[in-house]
Amino acid sequence: MLLVTEGLFLKRNDISPYEGDVFHQTPLMLNFLDWIEGNYSQVLPGLFVVFDVLLAILIGRAAVETGRFMLLLQQKSKPHYHKNVDESLLLK
Repeated sequence: MLLVTEGLFLKRNDISPYEGDVFHQTPLMLNFLDWIEGNYSQVLPGLFVVFDVLLAILIGRAAVETGRFMLLLQQKSKPHYHKNVDESLLLK
């Protein structure tokens, strides 16, 4: 949240927040966060928590799907592996 606050500070003082290496949000997100902070500043920390939880759920699901895909790929390729490699496979 500190980086967003710094990005908003720079924008409000007519300094490009993208000139440095601090702020990495899109201009649309910068304007949205500026509007949120101007109208609902007390909600902004909670909004970040909600976004973090949603991102954690999405990343977790992506990890599970990637694991399933890798197991399926390994299962399909198993006939082409050397016979002594069985103990190091994820498939058991």
